[in-house]
Amino acid sequence: SGSIADYKKQGYELVTDGYPADLTFDNDDTTDQNFTVHLKHQLTPVNPTDPQTPGAPINPDEPDGPKWPT
Repeated sequence: SGSIADYKKQGYELVTDGYPADLTFDNDDTTDQNFTVHLKHQLTPVNPTDPQTPGAPINPDEPDGPKWPT
């Protein structure tokens, strides 16, 4: 399982995390502690005034991740 920060680094945007502010996780294996995370693909405008380099990583922090189209 990944953290929200890991998904953000992969180009996702957090919509909602459903994580109650007063929620406390513990080590009780007899009780499920679930919440829903809703992510969407982050959109990056590409146009003549904001071009991208073909073949370069979309996220420079993830050099092995998706690349801009060539």
